[in-house]
Formats: sequence, structure tokens, C-alpha cells
Amino acid sequence: MKINNIITFFFVSIVISIPFLEFIQFNHLNINYNSDLQVNFLTLKRLFGFYLFLLMIFFIVLIFLNKVTNSNKFDLIIFLSFSYWLLFKYNDLKKFFNFEIFKNFSKYDGYISFIFIILIFLIFLIFYVKKKTKFINNFVFIYLVLNFLLLIGNISTNNSSSNEVNKNIFKHKKVEIINLDRKNIYFFVLDAMPPIEISDKIFGTNSNKFLDDLSSKGFEYIRNSSSFYGNTFFAIGSLFNFGVFEGKKQKIAYSINEMKYPELAFPTFLRGKNTSNLEFNLNNLGYNIKWIGNHFFNCQGYNRAYCIDEIESSNLFFNYEILSFLKKTPFEPLAYYISKIIGFNYEKKILFEANNGIKKFNKFLIQNGKPNIPTFIFVHHTISHWPYLANSNCDFEKNYGKNNITGIKKVLECNKKLIKETINTISEYDKEAVVIFQSDHSWELSNLDSNKYGDRKHIFNLVKLNEVCKNKYDLLIENINIGKIILYCATETVPNF
Repeated sequence: MKINNIITFFFVSIVISIPFLEFIQFNHLNINYNSDLQVNFLTLKRLFGFYLFLLMIFFIVLIFLNKVTNSNKFDLIIFLSFSYWLLFKYNDLKKFFNFEIFKNFSKYDGYISFIFIILIFLIFLIFYVKKKTKFINNFVFIYLVLNFLLLIGNISTNNSSSNEVNKNIFKHKKVEIINLDRKNIYFFVLDAMPPIEISDKIFGTNSNKFLDDLSSKGFEYIRNSSSFYGNTFFAIGSLFNFGVFEGKKQKIAYSINEMKYPELAFPTFLRGKNTSNLEFNLNNLGYNIKWIGNHFFNCQGYNRAYCIDEIESSNLFFNYEILSFLKKTPFEPLAYYISKIIGFNYEKKILFEANNGIKKFNKFLIQNGKPNIPTFIFVHHTISHWPYLANSNCDFEKNYGKNNITGIKKVLECNKKLIKETINTISEYDKEAVVIFQSDHSWELSNLDSNKYGDRKHIFNLVKLNEVCKNKYDLLIENINIGKIILYCATETVPNF
């Protein structure tokens, strides 16, 4: 009996883990442009807690059904295992509506997929009621075990290949600075913020007053600025590394597979074991490095030494990782509607609040004042990135669709408001700081039509330097120069390129 119980526990543990392993495989440590997030320590911590919860629920249901129905225990285990596995195929069934033949029904894909799951469940139930389960039990048992082993193998292979020791040792580029001045550096990356000149043209707006107000406070808006890369991972990585990524076989790498040092792409370079050129030089100059992230990329998951005030949600259910995981089931849309009924908006509480990095920075500076030791603060602000969850006054408001013109206009107006507030805060508490507001790439509309909406690599670029750097604004047109420039300016050193 004890051996049977051990085997039962082991098998159920495997079954419960399968959707989690599928989720981890899809969002594994490698850069995945289709994933909702990147798996890190915080993700695994939250997923493990939810895994234990589902494991407990499974056994409670199993014990209850065993007492109520007096059915064969093995039959119940396989039936519940199959039902659990089937629930996590909800999102996969919805993918059928991407085919042209089903396009007309795509509007109802969620309802149809749910009905289809219910039908499969009922058919399966009929076999169990009629006690014709021997073949089904053996088949499901073998399939689930093999599925588990295959997922473990894929993740292990992927992990070992992605963490291979690079035979080429990365050599940091040291910036020669002997001055003892150390100004604080505040570097804001405004994710997916387009250049002012492009957004004004599309929306018929005039931002001259906005730019004039900023200019009066020492900020220079640099027109025609560009990023070498058109995505967050490479754009931020390249500016932290003082240049484009070196390829294995060619001079410049444009994909993660081509990169000689893939660990230096964003956000992996922020891990303790990896160090970008900018971090290397900041450490040499005695700077304290801090990072205000968002719900997708945060210091809790990558490098807790960089944390300022990142709030780690202790809520088991209402955090982004679990809700993203439940998208594979009918529970996620169900939870969304239930949360609306009970007055809990998880997008407002989780995404909207977490992604307003500028607000968190302002709160930190107002509460703590100017840092006592030289400090570099990297703020990854994603209010202007899809999904668009803010109105012009920066209050929560959801606008659906990546190319929602109305939603995009509102979040850009919100960003302008936040920029002005932040400049006022910095002027009050740390007016000598070197400050950069720069987007990593342009908006989603660039992917729709680059001729009309501008190239994906054209960026917003607003800086406040100092006298020794004011004649070097032309170097900032290309964002890969920003890393060196801010080091020179913050140390009152004339830039030497």
C-alpha cells in the first residue's frame, strides 16, 4: 500500500508539473520575442507556490471522489490527470482559428474552444462510466510520463546550450577618467516612445512649448536620433556595452544566435555574473548602481543588489506570472471577468502600477533626497509600450490593440506629463545630475508602415549634460555613444572618442 501511495504521489506530481514545464520551456532564459515574460528567479518562486497549490487541490478532489463514487483509484487518477491536462490545451485549441478556413469564427474562438473541451471531457467520462478504461488508462499514463520526460530533456538541453562557457573571454573597455567629480546619473529608457517630430506629424500636435519648457531647464532634445537595433533586448544591451554586438563569424550580430557574447544582451547583462562595459566603468568609478524595472524585467528576478524599492507581490493568484500561466486555460478569461465583478482590476494593480518606472523614481527621490554617494539609476519605464493602460493624465485606462492610435496618443501625452514632473523633481533635489530620457526603439506603428510612421530605430532622445559636454550633442544622435558620454559628463571630463 505504501509503495502504491508513493507511485501515486510521484505520478500526480509529474502530471501537475507538465503545464508548468511547457510554460518554462516557452519562456525559458533565452530571448523569446513571442513570450510574455522571461523566466527568472522570481518567476520560478511564484510558479512553484502555485504548483504546490494545484497539487494539493488535485489530491483533495481525488480523495473526495474516491469516497463519493467508490471508483477504482487508478481510474480516478487517470481521469483527473487527463482532465487537468485537457484544461491547459484551451489556448492551443484557439490557435486553430488562425487558419484561413476558420477565420470567420475567430471572434468566438474562446467560446468554441471551451465547448470543445467540455465535449472531449464528456466523451472521456462516458468511457469511465461504462468501465471501458483499460486501454485508455495505459495510453494516458504512458503519454503523460513521456510528455514529462520530453519536456525535461528539452529544457535541460536548452539550458546547457544557453549556458555554455564562452571560450572567448569578454574584455571590458575601460574609460580613462582621472577627475574626482562624481555627479549622479539618471538614465530613463522610455520603452517604445517615438520621436517627437514623428508623433507630432501623425497626431497633428505641436510639442514646441513642451520642448521649450524643457530647454529652459537645461534639457536638449536631439532630433533625428536613432538606435542601432529595433528591439529592447539589443538596443539597451548595445548602449550599456558602448557599441554594437560582435558576431561569431561576422563583424556585427543582429540575432542572439549570431552574438559572440549573448550574455551581454538585455536583461541578462544585469545579472551579477555578467557585467556590461557601463557597469564595469561605473564600479571602477565608485558608483552605486540601481535599477527600477517593470513587471516583465525587474531587479527581483535578475539582480537584487540593484533593487531600490521593487515591490514583490506576495499574492499567490494575482501576479503577472500566474495570470500569464493561466492563459493556457479557460480560467484566465474567467478570472478576468470575476475580478471585474468583485472590483479588482489586475491589469491596473499589477501591470499599470509596476510599469510606471518614472513614478517609482520620483517617489524614491522625494522620499530619500539626493543620494549620499555617487549613484547611477537605470529606469526602464514601459507606460508607452503595449498594452496601453494610461490616459493623458496618467490615470488607468485600457485601450485595446497594439496599433490603437487613440491609446498610443494618450500614453505619449502621459509620458510628456511624467517627464515634466520628473524634471521638476530632479531640479529640486539634484539639479547637478546628468539626466537622459531615451527610447530603446520607436512605437508599434513602425511595424505597421515604416514609411508613414517612421523607422522602428528612430528614437526619442532628451538629455541634460553639463558645460564640458555641451559641444558633443552630435555624438548622441546614435544611442550607442550614450554610455561613454554620461561617464565623461558625470565626472566633468571632456569626452574623448
